[in-house]
Amino acid sequence: MKKLNTIIKILLIITLTSCFEKNTGLYQIIADVDTLIRQNQRDSAKALFGTLDTTNAKRNEIAYYNILANRLKTIDKNNIDSLLHIAENYYNTTNEKSKLSEVLLWKSTHYFKDKDMYDSALYFWGKSNKLALEANDYYLSAQIYYLKGIFHKYERNMVNAKIASDLQMLYAEKSGNKRQIAYATLNKAIIYKDLNETDSAKTWLRLALLTANDIEPYDMAFIYNALGELTDSEDSMIAKDNFLKALEIYPIIPAQINLAKAYLNENNFAQAETICNKGLQYEWPETKIDFLKILCQCKRLQNDNDAAINIQDKIISEKDSIIEILSTENKQIALRQYNNLKSKQPDDETNHTLLILIALFVGVIICGAYYHRTKQRNLHNEIQTLKQRLAEGNTKTNAFVASGEKLYKHIISNGSIVSWTPDDMVNFIEYYRTLKPEFVKTLENEYHKLTPRYKIILTLEDLGKSIDEIQQIMSFGESSYRSAKSRINSQKK
Repeated sequence: MKKLNTIIKILLIITLTSCFEKNTGLYQIIADVDTLIRQNQRDSAKALFGTLDTTNAKRNEIAYYNILANRLKTIDKNNIDSLLHIAENYYNTTNEKSKLSEVLLWKSTHYFKDKDMYDSALYFWGKSNKLALEANDYYLSAQIYYLKGIFHKYERNMVNAKIASDLQMLYAEKSGNKRQIAYATLNKAIIYKDLNETDSAKTWLRLALLTANDIEPYDMAFIYNALGELTDSEDSMIAKDNFLKALEIYPIIPAQINLAKAYLNENNFAQAETICNKGLQYEWPETKIDFLKILCQCKRLQNDNDAAINIQDKIISEKDSIIEILSTENKQIALRQYNNLKSKQPDDETNHTLLILIALFVGVIICGAYYHRTKQRNLHNEIQTLKQRLAEGNTKTNAFVASGEKLYKHIISNGSIVSWTPDDMVNFIEYYRTLKPEFVKTLENEYHKLTPRYKIILTLEDLGKSIDEIQQIMSFGESSYRSAKSRINSQKK
């Protein structure tokens, strides 16, 4: 009986301790950090969070601390598995549905980054969503449907991605949180952009701009970059301005690539190469390949064939790196699956299972090696094809330059163009572009689709030709010349 009374007293003490556990000073500060985050005061939240000392923290404080560390992106990535495990174990023993929902959302996001854990990611997303809805935590529900939209975009299921973005917006508006509404607006713009519904995408992006104060600099830069991509086909100058604005706010890689392409299209090779050389400092092979391709085009347009070929070799080297990374990942996945299966096998089946799994593991490695050799062979063929195309392109370029120079000299000596074909006229204008790119660009920007013949008249004026000389070269009479000038002026914007 005494033992029973002792056990009851101990249990009573533990219960009372757990009841008052949340009223400690540290827990209250952590809760204050949570409140600041939900009030969109993230800088203040980070500053306060950075002052916390969890050396003697209780389990509930550590679990709560880990959740907010993940939300503020200050978590130690090397220990993310153990920190997630601590938070999940604690909230599985409590009835705090909102916090357990956030832990499961964190777990789902973590699994989503691992390709062979995709089904697990969806499973924990479903559990997280159910708990958040039961807790009426609309702030968290908006986050959950944002992640679900990413899942569907990964699957290229844009219809379901759009449904997820609509639900994200619904719960963001229910939460009344401006930052959540801003991100839901941005996400809808991304969905419409991926669906090639340009007008709708622009509308939502502009709405996102109106909530700029509630969006992180990275995402604000993304908005301007997306606006640039959507307007590039209509107005390259406006697109370029948007790329520049994006980089002023945050140096996102897509904006750097787009700006380098814009400078390339303007034949501003120096600026394009400067951006690309900086971009090559990033560690990701895929990113390096994007910048190397632009550099290669710069060199080709400058007739630096040796440099272009060297860059192509670097592109192949980076592709080899990607293949090697994928091969390593495949081996690690096979080894992880083997270890998981091994831990589940009864002792009397261990040897038999071990032999089977070793055979499977060796098979994966052999397949990976064969795949790698095949890719190497294909890449070698690709470089040979590229070199051949480069040589053919140089031949055509040289022929174009020689023809354009001949036509230019013909005009300089006041020769008539009456026998020129339309191709000759275009060839002359393109050759003149290499001499005075700003002038030709002005013709394209300040007039509504001038014909090549009218462009030649303005080019002759730019060359300093007199009216009599222009009439001689164009084989015009005085009335024909005046009529042509009138039509040119009517095309001015």
